[in-house]
Amino acid sequence: MQKRPAYLDLFRAQLGVVGRGGQKRLRNAQVHVSGTGGLGSQILMNLAAVGIGHLTANDPQTLEADNFNRVATANTSDIGKPKVELLTGALKERPYLTFLGVMAGNEDSAVSPFYQTADAIVCCSNTIKSRIAAAAAAIRHSKPIIDAGVADGNHTLAGTVRIWAPGRGDDAACPACYLNPDATLPRREALFFPVLAGTAAIASYSVVQLLLGSTALTSNLILIDFVESRIEALDVQRRTGCSVCAGRS
Repeated sequence: MQKRPAYLDLFRAQLGVVGRGGQKRLRNAQVHVSGTGGLGSQILMNLAAVGIGHLTANDPQTLEADNFNRVATANTSDIGKPKVELLTGALKERPYLTFLGVMAGNEDSAVSPFYQTADAIVCCSNTIKSRIAAAAAAIRHSKPIIDAGVADGNHTLAGTVRIWAPGRGDDAACPACYLNPDATLPRREALFFPVLAGTAAIASYSVVQLLLGSTALTSNLILIDFVESRIEALDVQRRTGCSVCAGRS
């Protein structure tokens, strides 16, 4: 039987970017992804590819036929199966990676241990309530959070990445600062996979930068315009009266 290559040998191609010490930090890191649709599943694949050692995820939904274009690893026989189950199958043979998924929403108590033990949280869920719940958990446990989303393709082709991390400024907006708790996100919207993949790449890069303690990641809002091929990074202050972060010191 062929001997399995050492971890650092498998990721040698990127050591010139992250360094041996940085790669070891990625191996020891745990990242939790809330929402494993087209965006969340792609982020998970990116994080597995970069060598994150421990990944967890939650999603209460099953794969539907109209989700098929968003999940590159899916087969038609997978329609009707829990999304986290599909990811378990896709990642189970990945060397040096542990993955655990739970079929539950962001507000479910079953997800709480993942929030508590994660080094970073990524939220890609598809309701306002669930995104606020993930932001609240991140702030409660002092965990960095990357909140990623894409626009309805019927209107424009764009993505958004919101970043919050403890210690990066008390005035920085949290993901909930941008959200209206009384609003609803559109359903059955047009979602184009290249837009999902491009947004996932920016979000995944932001996760890695946070895990490596990069000081270059100073902006907390990244706007991606695929129509104009333009990326804009902004520094946004928190919203007065935000239900999640207004009371933090």
